[in-house]
Amino acid sequence: QTQAAAATTATTDDEDTAETDQDPINSRAVTIDSADRQQLDPGAERVEAIEGRDRRAEDDPFAATGIKLGSFVIRPTLEQGLRASSNADSSSEGKPALLSETTLRFNAISDWRENSATVDGYGTFLKTISGDEVEEARGRVEGTLNVDFDNDLRAIARLGYEAAPESASSPVVIEGTVEQPVRQTIDGSLAVEKDAGKMRFALT
Repeated sequence: QTQAAAATTATTDDEDTAETDQDPINSRAVTIDSADRQQLDPGAERVEAIEGRDRRAEDDPFAATGIKLGSFVIRPTLEQGLRASSNADSSSEGKPALLSETTLRFNAISDWRENSATVDGYGTFLKTISGDEVEEARGRVEGTLNVDFDNDLRAIARLGYEAAPESASSPVVIEGTVEQPVRQTIDGSLAVEKDAGKMRFALT
């Protein structure tokens, strides 16, 4: 009788437990975002981006953001300094002077999907603070255009322009000039490159 009573008690407890599990009032409610809040496996492998493309590493991660102008990003810099010289105008009878030197540089890079272009330039201005009177300006601008073709073929075109005062020691003397003449220089090049495995062939 004791064993029968124990069996009856166990059966009653099992039935009560089953009824409790089936009772919707006592069951624990599941939140909408419970699946998203599950603990992640620390040993799980990192999932790649949906696009499946790796982010390109920046050439200079600490470079200035630059100024967006059309399809180019421009990065200007300004330098200011002093220059002391015992021969300010680089002539045979030059005198000492203290000069203020200001240089403005800029770099412009295209933001094109295909091909690329860069423009670099600078301008330097000298002016006397004390000593021999000198006022001078010089500058240069250079552009490069890269055009990619099929079969790893690339064309590169460069064009530059420079303006600077003629040197005081120049053998060319222009009679009747009041100011120092300006020397202007234009240069350029055109090249074709071909990549073949680890080798690169170029014709300029």
